[in-house]
Amino acid sequence: MLAGLWPFYFTRSELEPSILLAEQILRLAPKAEDPALALMLGHNAQAGNYTVIGDCDRALEHADQVIHIFDPRKHHSYVFQTGFHLKPVSTAWSVVELWFLGYPDQGRQRLKDALSFSHESNHPSTLAFVFYWDAMFHQLSRDVQAVKNTVDEAVKLSTEYGLQLWICLLYT
Repeated sequence: MLAGLWPFYFTRSELEPSILLAEQILRLAPKAEDPALALMLGHNAQAGNYTVIGDCDRALEHADQVIHIFDPRKHHSYVFQTGFHLKPVSTAWSVVELWFLGYPDQGRQRLKDALSFSHESNHPSTLAFVFYWDAMFHQLSRDVQAVKNTVDEAVKLSTEYGLQLWICLLYT
């Protein structure tokens, strides 16, 4: 339930309750029916929270926790509960953080990893999310052609699967 409330506050930019919810998820994770899922949900939420407020170190710390915990053999089915594959989503959060911390090559490599996993998993919502951060990374890199290519792919995918949110975000 808490993990379902987090996106509500996050997408409304109500970051104080969003951070508090993620802290509560992490605190309750050991008692959850599936502690690994709860930990990944809490860390992914905090990675997102700290990304948007610009706390690069904390965002990267939480994203790295998800990347470390995620095991595709065990956690593949989580996509049905969460709507996304949590590893590439957290990896995508970390790409921009690495850029701002002065590690663009590491960010570029993580971006390749997130895109590769997302293509292999064939999960449109995950791929659209990663495309969004791919475009952001290339925008920071001032690679206009890469931004255009990514946006074109993202819009095509989002149109095909009715993912209007990503079309709106990519054009704002």
